[in-house]
This record gives sequence, C-alpha cells and structure tokens, in this order.
Amino acid sequence: MLWALNNPLNHAEWSCKAKDDSNQPNNPTPNVIICNPAQPKKLGQEASQTNEQINENTFYDVKVTDILLALFTGFLVIVGAVQAYYLWSTVTATKVAAEHIPKVERAYVFAGPYGINTQPVASSSEFITVVAVQAVNYGKTPAVLHKVYGEFSNAEPTGKPRYLRGKSCSFDIPIRGNTGFNPTYLDARFQSENTAPHFFFGYVEYTDIFRNVRLSRFCAKIFPDEGRQEVAGPSDWNDWTS
Repeated sequence: MLWALNNPLNHAEWSCKAKDDSNQPNNPTPNVIICNPAQPKKLGQEASQTNEQINENTFYDVKVTDILLALFTGFLVIVGAVQAYYLWSTVTATKVAAEHIPKVERAYVFAGPYGINTQPVASSSEFITVVAVQAVNYGKTPAVLHKVYGEFSNAEPTGKPRYLRGKSCSFDIPIRGNTGFNPTYLDARFQSENTAPHFFFGYVEYTDIFRNVRLSRFCAKIFPDEGRQEVAGPSDWNDWTS
C-alpha cells in the first residue's frame, strides 16, 4: 500500500477504505486499508478532446496532401503546355522548311523570242517575219522542257491569258540550272506574214526535279525590221510562277 501511495499511476485518483476484520477478535493485526484506483473525473472529456485533436490533425494532413497534389497537377499542366507549344513550333518550322525547299531548289525557266528578222518568201517579192524562242533556267536545279507555244497578234493582249490560233512544238530537252544567262535555243521557228511591229506571245511547259509541271509565259512586242523586242501585255501574260 505504501508503494502504491508513493508511486501513484499518472493521472489516477485513488479510493481507500479500512477493512474491519471483526470475525477474528483476538487477531492483533490492525485493520487493513484497501485502495483502488478511481475513474478520473475528466477521463471521458480528455478522451473526447484527444479524438477531436486527432480528427483535426487528420483533416490538416489531408488538406495539405490535397494542396500538394493540386500544385503538382498544375505544374504538370504547365509543363505539358510548354512542351505542346514547342512541339507545335517544331512542326510549324518543319512544315515551313519543307515548303521552302522546293521554292529554293526548283528550276525557274524564263522564255522569250529571239532571232527576230524578216525573210523573203521563195518565188515572191514578199517578206515574212520569223521568230525563234529561247529558254533560260535561273533556278538551282535542271528542268526538262516539253512544249513551246507561240502566237502572233496585231493587237496587244489584255485580260487573262488565252491561246487560240498559235502553234506548239513538242520537245524533251534538259535545261541546265544555275548557269546565269545561258539560253537554250529551241529548234522552233514561228512565222508571221506581218512585217510591221506587232505582238508575239506564248509559253513554255517544263518539269522540275520535284516532278511538277510548270508554265512560264511571255508576251512581247516585236519590231521585225529592227530585229528587236520589248515586253508587252499584262503581267499575267508574262507570269513565270505557275
């Protein structure tokens, strides 16, 4: 008993009472004191407070976890958006480069009249105008020329290009690229009965190394007696980009 009194349980209250051993009157042993730990008055309240504190700590831990998870998710979204932007930029740059390569490397063929002169008609005192066509490739790569078309007119062409009464010649001639003004003289002669200044127009058809069929148009006013020419007609009649 003395040990129990001297070493009480933490947060414990004790209830003690004397035990009267009246059944043995001649027993010299003094009355026995019995002590039992009593239920703390605030034990239930303390337990309730402990549970509330546990619940509060648990809620706090869950709330912090949710916040961290939301922040991490937001970070992943930002990273994904940045990667998507750079991927889109790369795809766009690749597409632009793919479209740019044919424009830089393709053949650019220009054509026009040359050798303008008048020639007498056999067994006649009359003269005719004779014009040939030359082609120049200013592009980096070769081209293959397939067709030459030429037509004369007394009136200057207007509107959109249209070809009605001309003559065409078929070829299969390679034209070297990147050689500057190094014309290919085509074996095609176009004749006109008009020896006064008038108009000569047409086009050449060729294939570039990308197997694209292209047209290069020309339109000129020719002066047969002088053997010279000058550009004429609207820009569409001299278009070389198609």
